[in-house]
Amino acid sequence: MTPVQQKIRGYFQATPAYESVSGNEYVYLTGWGYNNVSQQAGYLYKVNVATGAEVWSVEESGKGAFCGSPPALDCSNVYVTSYDFSTDGYLFKYSKRNGASAGSVQIERTDATPAIDTTNGLIYVSGGWNGGDWGGSTPPGVRCFYTNNLTQKWGGRVNESMGGWTCSVSLGGDGLAFVGKESGDMNSFCYNTTYALNALTGETEWSYSQGGATAAIANDKIYTVGNNGHLYRFS
Repeated sequence: MTPVQQKIRGYFQATPAYESVSGNEYVYLTGWGYNNVSQQAGYLYKVNVATGAEVWSVEESGKGAFCGSPPALDCSNVYVTSYDFSTDGYLFKYSKRNGASAGSVQIERTDATPAIDTTNGLIYVSGGWNGGDWGGSTPPGVRCFYTNNLTQKWGGRVNESMGGWTCSVSLGGDGLAFVGKESGDMNSFCYNTTYALNALTGETEWSYSQGGATAAIANDKIYTVGNNGHLYRFS
């Protein structure tokens, strides 16, 4: 088997996002590096699966790096988050058709993947870290925005230190959004609390004092791992 290859800039450590449109297959890739004036830069590529050819690419400089966040997609746009090593990050929105910018909003810096509720037109992000205001960055927070204009619907959960830069929000079919709380161990960035939030209001519906890593949801069950090395299942 001969692989299809495409030369791309920067460092790439995220999982590509895939879509098939009218029989055409594409992948979206995020990466990071530095531009010619040593600013952090984020790179976003759309690549044709069959040919390996670049459809379009974006370089976003001075607003953090697309370090680890795989892109999230809805019917018209691609969303990525950024991690800035010295301050807050951003949530970006680009047209899937040509990569044109469709807006951005400042959030806690993060490598986490946004979660999209296409039915209600909402997008959820988790970021920050439970180590205080290092380098001007805020503690963890979980936020919800409208996808059409990136206006915040709810957020400011910083007082409970929910979320984190390595914890993606998971959406259940029962109107809940699941996220964790960091344990405070700066050597591992592990999680030790699981939160179930009302996806429309952000209010806590229930919590459990373990688990908390990015949750997998299948067959009406929630699976998450805690900093004690245990796997937890919730119904």
